[in-house]
Amino acid sequence: MKKGGFALRKWCSNRPEVLADIPADQLGTSLSITFQISPDEKVKTLGITWEPGTDQLRFYYDVTLSEQSWTRRSILSAVAKLFDPLGLISPVIVVAKMLMQELALLKTDWDTSVPVHIERKWKEFHSQMNNISELEISRFVFASKWVDIQFHCFSDASTLAYGACMYVRTLDEAGNVRIELLASKSRVAPLKRLTLPRLELSAAKEAAALHSKVTKALSMGNVRTVFWSDSTIVLHWLRAPPNSWQTFVANRVSMIQTATFAHSWRHISGKENPADLVSRGMTINDFLCSNLWKRGPPWLSNNEDEWPKRTEHEGPPDEQLEVRKVVHTVVVEDPPNEMFRLHSSLSTLLRIVAYCRRFAYNCRNRDDRKDTLALSHEEIYSAKITLTRIAQAERFSVELKALQERKCVDRKSHLKRLSPFLDNQGIIRVGGRLHFSNEEYAVKHPAVLPSHHPFTHLIVQHPIRDTTRILADTWKACRQHRAS
Repeated sequence: MKKGGFALRKWCSNRPEVLADIPADQLGTSLSITFQISPDEKVKTLGITWEPGTDQLRFYYDVTLSEQSWTRRSILSAVAKLFDPLGLISPVIVVAKMLMQELALLKTDWDTSVPVHIERKWKEFHSQMNNISELEISRFVFASKWVDIQFHCFSDASTLAYGACMYVRTLDEAGNVRIELLASKSRVAPLKRLTLPRLELSAAKEAAALHSKVTKALSMGNVRTVFWSDSTIVLHWLRAPPNSWQTFVANRVSMIQTATFAHSWRHISGKENPADLVSRGMTINDFLCSNLWKRGPPWLSNNEDEWPKRTEHEGPPDEQLEVRKVVHTVVVEDPPNEMFRLHSSLSTLLRIVAYCRRFAYNCRNRDDRKDTLALSHEEIYSAKITLTRIAQAERFSVELKALQERKCVDRKSHLKRLSPFLDNQGIIRVGGRLHFSNEEYAVKHPAVLPSHHPFTHLIVQHPIRDTTRILADTWKACRQHRAS
């Protein structure tokens, strides 16, 4: 840094010998002639006061109660002086956060006196803040010669706030266990109200994020970690794949499982959960007397077999678990008319249908009007029109009904892009700008045939030497329909 022109100054240490060779004008603390650090020495860093002599962290709050009438702006200014980057006093900070959120809900002007009930709450909180200096927190959180280390993360939520806290448990060579608070994170509940299980899940997400940040900062990502929650619903969510739940739950479960895949989640009672203090807040006086916050639950110092057991709870109702509802749509289609399976050749099938139509015609007329000659081109063409009409009625019944009623087809229909219309023979044909071309009618407006239909398959497989234009027309329509 010095080579770059950045001379580092204000050097501090809890070990005097580290500072022995540093010039006095570059020290951030004063040393006696015997290179002893005074017990009263205080160094302020990142808003927290550090006492190098005792290696303790302290908080000091020096805002005097001089305001005649508190406003939203002055309260926020006072709250901002409680700088707590590690969340060591989160149960206290969250009370101030909830108070500021209450002011936001009231839409109080920034320079207008706050309502009486808010001012009363604030003065009670403010009057106790000077006592925060009594809190002592060890800077060094590990045992001197530890042989085993664990992290324990707790999460909890209430209707007002949610949060997480993280403790380190170290075991030294003599078998002594030391528990210390590492960090915590608190958040007020969003203005858009969420259910309590969702808030509990958000708290679990905060625990996973807090663990990731702390272990990355300490380069201790491989340390065994146990996550604790007093919500059985959250534990059920985390034991299943994310796609089992609705979107809100699935997204957070996915993030938590990704961040904590190598660690276990266990259940803890609400009274023993230190994160409960974060979610509900505490007064200063209660906070200073809380051993639960400083050292975690008492059983954490015991052997693991004395920790709360994993008990399998009966699963909550699906309504509380927000199970993703999977809707199965079963489309039942009537089988194609058996007429289409009379023969595998289109030419033969058309002749069969044409003879059937002639038989019906002869049955309705006298002997002198009966047709006994060879099949004509018009009869073959009429047979094709008949089969086309039957195939369309089987697969496009909704569209056909709409067109018969002179309505537009539904916008969700596959035929919508084809601008379909109904010709004078009752056949659905393709519309569009080809109407202005000089091509023949059947080329400009080919008939529409359904894909995966026996009649369509016969047309596609029929030799190109077929002289009837409707075959080419229906082939083009089939390709357009598949593309749509």
